[in-house]
Amino acid sequence: MLKTLVIFLKSVGVFVVSLLVVFFSTNTELVLHFGTAVLVLLASALFFFAKPIAIRAQAFLFLLLAIAISHAVDRYFWGGVCELGYPWPYSNGIDKTAGFMGSISPFMDQVATVCFSVLGSFATISVACHLKRRSKSQGTAS
Repeated sequence: MLKTLVIFLKSVGVFVVSLLVVFFSTNTELVLHFGTAVLVLLASALFFFAKPIAIRAQAFLFLLLAIAISHAVDRYFWGGVCELGYPWPYSNGIDKTAGFMGSISPFMDQVATVCFSVLGSFATISVACHLKRRSKSQGTAS
């Protein structure tokens, strides 16, 4: 009974932490990519259910990174790309001489996609490094 209660509380914790990270990442005004939500959910699950402390620490750092990258990419797009002409992986189609007119929805989707790409890259590198380290330690143990 106690083990079931602990698993239930950890599962509730996964969803609560995921919702908090999503809320702080979007700040109620940014769009969140579905893939980013999945990565945050997986990192939350690792944070609550993984046994090695190193994996839990990486998951916690990833959750903080999700918030930071979301706001950094948003600020880079609106401050750097739109106003200063910094490079962007999409053609933004903003004519600085005419001003901005129309919906910002496509631009918000682009920001969300770039955030997911950056976070997905970090997650892939983190998993690859962990697997490499694990296979190296198992290779030397035998």
